[in-house]
Amino acid sequence: MSTDHLIRDGEIHAFVQLTHKEEIVVLHLILGRMLSNKEIANSMNISTDTVKFHFKNIMRKTQLTKRYDIYSYFSFLENQGYFPTTL
Repeated sequence: MSTDHLIRDGEIHAFVQLTHKEEIVVLHLILGRMLSNKEIANSMNISTDTVKFHFKNIMRKTQLTKRYDIYSYFSFLENQGYFPTTL
């Protein structure tokens, strides 16, 4: 599924509520330009299984199934000022 259900015609149609840890995982993904689970885990000092758990929750909440779509959605929000840009 693409981000069409969240963003249409350059406008945001849906926001999702993430936990603080999920936000940090997303920030590592977008600010690190698609870091791997292992790189995110090392940076956050958590296991790769925990990173996978957070991504699973993010995918469930956004109804997105691909990391690139998560990256695209949250990069768009970050560029529009709707998503924090610091860890």
